[in-house]
Amino acid sequence: RLQTALWGAEMGLWELDLRTDTTSWSDDWCERFDLDPCAGHDHLARWDSRIHSEDREKVIASRAAHLAGETPHYEAEYRIANRAGEWLWLHERARVVERGPDGQPLRIIGVCKEIGARKEAEEALRASEFRYRSVASLAPGYIFEYRFRPDGSIRQLWVSEGVEAIYGVSQEEMMRLDSRDS
Repeated sequence: RLQTALWGAEMGLWELDLRTDTTSWSDDWCERFDLDPCAGHDHLARWDSRIHSEDREKVIASRAAHLAGETPHYEAEYRIANRAGEWLWLHERARVVERGPDGQPLRIIGVCKEIGARKEAEEALRASEFRYRSVASLAPGYIFEYRFRPDGSIRQLWVSEGVEAIYGVSQEEMMRLDSRDS
């Protein structure tokens, strides 16, 4: 059941034994994404060396905070190079499942998911939003976006900067005025 759930979620399950610095994976997840190295001794240093330089420090700090017991779990989104040198986006979550008598972490188990399609969609949305806001700011008058509430009243979601020329109220003030009714 677990293997089917992982397969269906397109996730890989890994376990790191911190006593031996050995990692094992539940299936061929790394092979599906052409990631290397994925298992064996000294895995963590080899894996970290493949993380994009802009993401590496944040990932290592987040993991270290969890291993030190400062956070309830480890979570990170980052880019990693596959064998072909292409960058993949990963989302990873893990937690320590065994600590020694001295409180030192002994084993950590986590899941990993490739999220490139989601990252592309987020970037496309940001670009679209930027274009929309840019055009709206150049339009004469003002443009607004609103939603009807269940009671039929209107909730303003956004208003362009042109509202100030018409009503003498800044964009921020107009949004604050409407938020008082929310």
